[in-house]
This record gives sequence, structure tokens and C-alpha cells, in this order.
Amino acid sequence: MKSLIFFFAFFLIYGSAFAQPDPQRVPPHSRPKPPAAAEILPETEYIPLDAKAAPCQMTVANAPAIGGVKLGLTAEELGKAFKIKIIPGPPNKIDVSIFSIGEKNKSALPNGINSIVLAFYDNRLFHANIAFDNVSQKKPLDSFALSLSEKNNFSKAWFKTSRKIRVFNEPKMQTDDTEVFLFCPGEIRFTLSHSGDELQLEMLDLKADNQKNQHRKQTNTSKPQ
Repeated sequence: MKSLIFFFAFFLIYGSAFAQPDPQRVPPHSRPKPPAAAEILPETEYIPLDAKAAPCQMTVANAPAIGGVKLGLTAEELGKAFKIKIIPGPPNKIDVSIFSIGEKNKSALPNGINSIVLAFYDNRLFHANIAFDNVSQKKPLDSFALSLSEKNNFSKAWFKTSRKIRVFNEPKMQTDDTEVFLFCPGEIRFTLSHSGDELQLEMLDLKADNQKNQHRKQTNTSKPQ
């Protein structure tokens, strides 16, 4: 059920051509801030999980495959990795195509993963959501984030934040939401959050996302008034 909610969230974002937060926005707080490419949540305080961790210098080209998912790959390349045929849906208004690995092809999923939603732009994976099963492990976000870094041999420069978010379809209602971020300036943003009995990992190719947004702006500008 939670996986369906995240698939629906992807549909809302890309089916309705909603923009991702602008990575150039800078939070107003003076204490501690993430690296330059991490300014996505205004009026939010960022707290490092490991103050001694070196900044993330990962690029899309050298990023590891997490749960079998690697940003920048084509649908065909990902299909070979998961041993299934991945045929993304037709491109929407902003040329994004979606494919979901879940109930219908669950045998293709690695152990401990409930579902994966893939978003392609310009025929390459630029955005993915991985739903990890957290029923047995019951890991808090902090330790899960650091274990991901250790397992995949990348920076532990994660930042934790707590903010108010709007409840779906109830704009006057808000709830506390804790998320953990890893920012690789100008390249990748990782976002880790709780969703019921799952831990949701979002991976976003910032360069491709910016290209998509620029393309959308140009398309909207070129439309006759």
C-alpha cells in the first residue's frame, strides 16, 4: 500500500509536470548548512550526522548501484541488471517516462526491497525511489543512512532535518516530517525518509533535473499566448 502511495506521488510530480524544488535556493539559517548544491528546503535547519565526514564528491558517472538502481543508465541497461524487460510509459508533458517494479514483477526485486519507481528523462534514469522493507530491521533513519554509506563506500556527510509538511488534500493541516539528506554538489541528491513500515530512498540526478526544468520553461515560453 505504501509503495502504491509513492507511485502515486511520482505520478503527481511528473504526470502533472510539477517542478522539483529549485536546488539553487539557499536556506536562511546560519548554522550548520549543507554543501552548496543542497539548498532545497527554505527555512530549514540542517544537522550533520557526522560532523567529521568529508563532503560528498560523488558524480552520476561513479555513483554506485543501490538496490540494483544506478542513475544515468538506460531502461535497457537497467532491464539487464534486474533481468526483466523495462519499458517506461509514454513521455508526459515534460518528457519524463515512468516504470515501476513492484507487485507484478516482485521476483525481480532484491531482498529487503518492496518496490522501485524509476523516472527517465532523455532516455536515461534521472530519478528513482526505492522502498526498503524496515519491518524486521526497525532501523532509525540516521543509522540506515550511515549503513548505506558504509555498504556502498561513499561519503557519510548526511544531514538531518525536521520540518512541517502539509497533509495531502488538507492544506491547513501540517505534520512533523524528519528526513535525512546527502548532497553531492551539482550531481546527486539522496533523500531518506520513513513511510509506515518502509524506508524510502530517493535518488535524483541534479544536472538532468535542471535540464528537464529548463526544457519545461522553454516549452512554456514558446507556447502561443
